[in-house]
Amino acid sequence: MNTFKSLVLLFSLFSFQGFAQKSFVFPDESYAYAKLYYFNIQEIRTRPDDYIYSEESGFANSIVFEVEMRNSEIPTHISRMLAKDKDGMLNGLSGCFIPRHGIVYFDKENKPIASISICFECEAIRLWTKKQGRIMSKNKKTIKDVEQKMFDLKTLFEKESIIVSEKLDDYSSILQDNIGTITINIDSLSSEIVSVTFQDAKQWFAKEPEVDKTVKYTAGGDKYEFGTLKIDGSTKFLFMDIHPDSKLGEATILSDAVVLPNGIKIGSSLDDVMNTLLIYDGISNPEIITLKDKQGKKIVYTFEKNKVVKITINQ
Repeated sequence: MNTFKSLVLLFSLFSFQGFAQKSFVFPDESYAYAKLYYFNIQEIRTRPDDYIYSEESGFANSIVFEVEMRNSEIPTHISRMLAKDKDGMLNGLSGCFIPRHGIVYFDKENKPIASISICFECEAIRLWTKKQGRIMSKNKKTIKDVEQKMFDLKTLFEKESIIVSEKLDDYSSILQDNIGTITINIDSLSSEIVSVTFQDAKQWFAKEPEVDKTVKYTAGGDKYEFGTLKIDGSTKFLFMDIHPDSKLGEATILSDAVVLPNGIKIGSSLDDVMNTLLIYDGISNPEIITLKDKQGKKIVYTFEKNKVVKITINQ
């Protein structure tokens, strides 16, 4: 009898271990909070982002909107959904993969520890964790219960008012709501730009600018001399004089023949500007980025179709 009980216990232990080995835990470490992201929801002219986040590629360049998932059932549902069989969802039901939704899990130090990228159109996912990196399917043939799992997940997304659609036009409200301005107040802007001298500003021009001098008198008879640098009939720098050490008053830049000391010029991409200015917060597709300092100096970058079309300084 004791021998029989021992065999039963041993069998039970092996069965439990076998189940534990098959169980998949995601995320594979504790997290403080999660964020939902929309990405790849604009017209795609280059390769779409496969991962909302991975250590190799960082955050997806196509992110448009994010929201912290407070009191959401979705993270728990995903963990349960993946526990028994992740491979089918990693394989998906179609060869294409253009995910529109991603969830990133963060630790207490606000660092990503896991992510899931979801394509409801081809019914597939991509997984990444800090411990395992990009997680691949171990069984390329299985598609077990994928359709039902994606249907259940989509239903839960829609229940929480998350847009899920195969039509890009259905995401237009998100794009419209996230076009606006970013304003950043700092102690002091770079004097190389906002207080550039007449002589140094000439070095910003790819071709020789037109130099002009204007004399104006006030009603009281006071005389003021203004120096200007012009190019292409639309770009103008105004100084108090044409003396080499005269400081910039204001400037309007519309020509790509002028390059600021930080490398930004007309035609620079939004991504380049955001990375140069170290802007990581705020809306994803601003039309205007304004930098202000305590001395009243200001730089304004204006964008169209994610390209710089105008720069003003001290206006």
